Amino acid sequence: MLVAMCCRQVAVESKNLMLRLSVLTLLLATGLPLAAQEAPETPGRLDPERFHLGVVTDRSELAYEEAEAYYAILNHVRSANPAKLRQTASAYLRERRKVRPELVRRGEDAFPSFVDMLQDPTAWRGMPVTLSGHSLRVDRYAGAENEFGIDNLYEMWLVTGDSQGHPATIIFTEKPDDLPVGEELVDGIQVTGYFLKLHKYGSRDDKVRLAPMILAHTVRWRKPAPVQPPVPAWVAYLAVGIVFAVLIGIVWRMRTVDRAARARRLADSNQFEAPHVDESEIAGDDPFPGPPSP
Repeated sequence: MLVAMCCRQVAVESKNLMLRLSVLTLLLATGLPLAAQEAPETPGRLDPERFHLGVVTDRSELAYEEAEAYYAILNHVRSANPAKLRQTASAYLRERRKVRPELVRRGEDAFPSFVDMLQDPTAWRGMPVTLSGHSLRVDRYAGAENEFGIDNLYEMWLVTGDSQGHPATIIFTEKPDDLPVGEELVDGIQVTGYFLKLHKYGSRDDKVRLAPMILAHTVRWRKPAPVQPPVPAWVAYLAVGIVFAVLIGIVWRMRTVDRAARARRLADSNQFEAPHVDESEIAGDDPFPGPPSP
């Protein structure tokens, strides 16, 4: 009896096995997925394994363990197509606007990417972003030893329109020739790079603050156009000359009129006749009489 029950159990399991094999064969033949597929990655996001993003942490200083990710991204962005990178950044910005519409202030169209990176750095890790604003300073320093031969690095403090005066940290490997190095306010800066982390730094007011760290190839500097005078320079010079000549003429005319008036007054004084006085009438009058006789 026990043997028979075992045989029937084996037969049932064999039947189930054959059924599973048949289903498997059908799936292979039709190309249907064997298991649920993972959600597709965001287009443009860097591969976390290739670029070592798993060890990157936020709200901390740049750690030694993050150096591989740091230099791998800097090397990658050097060869990235700038136009395509900006397009990817714009597309992801539109996606974030749909995800977090509450960040957009009433009456404004721009999405505050700086604020979004501060609040949700994980969503931005390994994604390209475009920032525009003015630079507070640019520093140059030597890179650490790395396998990509990156020797020189530049660090920029970039203040954007939505950062409320707090800078983002931009690390790049190629500086425009005319971009000054040092602490100098430079307007018209735009940069597209990859968000690495939200790092902390000590500010001048002795407070610990957070800033997005963006790794880029270079920055674009759109110099403000020189202010053109409303009229050509020679016209302005001519106008100044005419005004100066008119003033000289007025002064000369006033002096001429003054000289003529004085001449007339002098001529009138020369024509004046003193009244006639009879000397006999005043002969006895001594203007300075002596003391009376005793």
